[in-house]
Amino acid sequence: MHMLGWALALGLSILLWWYPVLVRPARRALIGRSPYPLWAALLAQLTLFGLFFTTFFGADGGLEFFVVFFAPPVFLAAFPNWLASIWVEFPYLRPALMSGIASGTTFFLLTNLLVSNWRRHALLPALIVATSVAYPVANRTVQTLMAQEAERLSVTCFEAQSLLTSIRDGWPYELHAYAFVDGTPYYWSYAAVRFLPLPQDKQFLAGQCND
Repeated sequence: MHMLGWALALGLSILLWWYPVLVRPARRALIGRSPYPLWAALLAQLTLFGLFFTTFFGADGGLEFFVVFFAPPVFLAAFPNWLASIWVEFPYLRPALMSGIASGTTFFLLTNLLVSNWRRHALLPALIVATSVAYPVANRTVQTLMAQEAERLSVTCFEAQSLLTSIRDGWPYELHAYAFVDGTPYYWSYAAVRFLPLPQDKQFLAGQCND
């Protein structure tokens, strides 16, 4: 039954999205029956970006990747809302988002101005450039905030993981960062932008302070 479900999902995905939206327009253009439509080029690039994005940022197990593969419209609808929620809930990440948007937009405009043959294919590399710029800035921002807060609290020991690991793992199963203050374990909260005392039933997640 499990394999039958996967086969059915794959069949529906091919029937409703991959063939009519992506494969058929490209095939008709290759054999010269009709020009490759702009809408198909844009949807193909957005779908490929979804696969790239969820491969890099998706949780262990690849659930998000399979969602994009089997139902690309779900990702296309959710991604703008996800970006908007980051903008609203984590204002300290706005410079990272802006740097990504600026770099991606610049790449897209330069490609359209300088390489006319690639105009309709510039969206995917522009999105990858934007992501490649925004993530390191965001990671550096949160690592700096963690280090500053650890110094302010005069922690006994402190250990942090990358933003990428935090996105893939997530609380409450993994700690984004932990610190010990006078023997008490604290965990990093991205929402509060500070270390908070770790609840008693989760203190085992912090391990031991070896300093």
